[in-house]
Amino acid sequence: MQKFHVYLHIQASELQRYYSGEVSSVVAKSIEGKTIQFPAARLRPFILHTGIQGMFELTVDSDNRLQDLRKLD
Repeated sequence: MQKFHVYLHIQASELQRYYSGEVSSVVAKSIEGKTIQFPAARLRPFILHTGIQGMFELTVDSDNRLQDLRKLD
């Protein structure tokens, strides 16, 4: 398992595109320097009325499949 850390700042107006299914994945640059792509649907538990903002930790398996996504405090 490998872990990556990304800072996300997605405004509520932009999230509508993710939520409606118009955009199916999120692409972000990790602080480790890797470009990370993962399903936008995995962000749903973290949506607030202001959008999404904060540091997230992504855990991927040996095939680079997302296993866990959690928001760090």
